[in-house]
Amino acid sequence: MNPVLQIERGKVVSALSIVQSIVERRNINPILSHVKIIIYSSGVMRFVCTDMDIVVSSTIDVEAFDTTQKKIAFTTPVSVFYEILRKMQDRYIDLDLSNVESGLLIVKTDDSQFKLGCSEEDKFPPLDIEEYHIKNFATPSSVEQVSSHNFLMHVTAEELYHLLSGTKYAISSSEISYHLNGICFQAVKADTIPSKYECFELLRASSAQSAEDYNVDHTENFLLAVSTDTHRLATAAIPIQEGAFEIKEVIVPKKTVMELLKLTENMERKDKINISMHERKIIFSTPDVVIVSKLISSEFPSYREILKEKYDKIVTVSRKAMIAAIDIVTSVIDDKMKPCQVSFSEDNVEISVESQIHTKGSGVKNIKSRTNGEIKFTIILNSRYVLDTLNVIEEDEVEILMRDIESAIIVRGADNQCSIHMIMPMQP
Repeated sequence: MNPVLQIERGKVVSALSIVQSIVERRNINPILSHVKIIIYSSGVMRFVCTDMDIVVSSTIDVEAFDTTQKKIAFTTPVSVFYEILRKMQDRYIDLDLSNVESGLLIVKTDDSQFKLGCSEEDKFPPLDIEEYHIKNFATPSSVEQVSSHNFLMHVTAEELYHLLSGTKYAISSSEISYHLNGICFQAVKADTIPSKYECFELLRASSAQSAEDYNVDHTENFLLAVSTDTHRLATAAIPIQEGAFEIKEVIVPKKTVMELLKLTENMERKDKINISMHERKIIFSTPDVVIVSKLISSEFPSYREILKEKYDKIVTVSRKAMIAAIDIVTSVIDDKMKPCQVSFSEDNVEISVESQIHTKGSGVKNIKSRTNGEIKFTIILNSRYVLDTLNVIEEDEVEILMRDIESAIIVRGADNQCSIHMIMPMQP
């Protein structure tokens, strides 16, 4: 093999940007701050990073080489390697691999040279990422096996992004409630939804509208995503292909969720992502990227009981108008929680605040609304929670469903049958 490998710099930077973000700034084990680089004689270069809970792998194509070795593998500090390449202006770089066995990686361009320390691959934690990686990516059928792990389903980048972006805001950050530090996923057969998953009865029909109005296909299966910090709850769903394996409530950690969001943001909307399971790990794979994550080993709290209640009061308002109203009236208060009083009537929503901390102040804003009947209802809500919810809804109008002042309210896009959000009221 030629000890110098010429590669397009942008391809390496893109691959490193995917894997390096999971590396912690401070590591008890210094090798965890490294990226493992594997160069295969077939012309594939793989970059792997891990924090021992998540493994991220990204591959690029390079020039194939003829050698008795099937691969060359070593590790090098990822932050240094990434920063050097990111700041370069050259289109191509040369990697001098002649001294990697003696602990030296040389990066060259026409007018620069950098010498980086490297280590043997054996010092890197043993990972079975090669088993998970699907080099010649194709969407397998629901009954096929991918290596030794079960293929569950495939979704598009757009669908996975919808699930994650619509629920991540309600993930708990409490170290005590570890089981709430992620998003709960579950695949549900369509014929079980009416009897077991009452939340989707709300998506399909309310007291004012029939299931036909929502135009839901009752033959579809769904992948549910649910998150909660006990003060609010977010759910989202996407239809999945018939015959997909059923997922029985798995909790994906927040850090994995954030990595998946970054991945899907940079993919084409219709690009496919395979979801697989192996032991207590979940695998998300594309042709070039594999993310293997441990699951949170705990039970997600039962949330279905609170979704069985009937919500008979429905108010429809402009989403942007409500965001603007809450934003302006809460400007007068310093309270971290920023509670706001929301009063609903037949054609008006009044949002008001009053501050008793430091300088006294108050604010009131009215916005137009529509209701499903005569409504006189006042509730106190955490304004930040309301804004978080409204900001993940894409529809121009939102529906707010209510029961009484002690029960949670439900917020959903007026035309969205696949997401609902719940917010608990604050005490007066």
